[in-house]
Amino acid sequence: MIRLMNHNEIDKIMDIWITAIVSSHRFIDQSFWLKQYHKVKQKLFDTPAYVICEQNQIVGFAMIAEYKYIAVYVISSKQGKGFGSLLIEYLKQRSDVLQAEVYIKNTASLHFFKTNH
Repeated sequence: MIRLMNHNEIDKIMDIWITAIVSSHRFIDQSFWLKQYHKVKQKLFDTPAYVICEQNQIVGFAMIAEYKYIAVYVISSKQGKGFGSLLIEYLKQRSDVLQAEVYIKNTASLHFFKTNH
């Protein structure tokens, strides 16, 4: 099930974000991401985010920033099981143009977005 995030779920969403971003960007010092934490949290309050749930548990989320840039995060134990692809399809229904910015060294994300374009 995919639905709009409730603001009382922000801490769970941020846990997913920090874990996913640090593990997928090992080539960037973790301190960089920790410095971005509050900025990302504020963006989640200002930008609609959509959560995907399995058995009433949030396993990932996605958002569209600035009307076209997307971000998709799924907990590591659920990656590769179609949750991210479902989120992409959901976002495609809400926007005509979607873009993702991915570090070239983040090969898993590059492959994911190329597969789900």
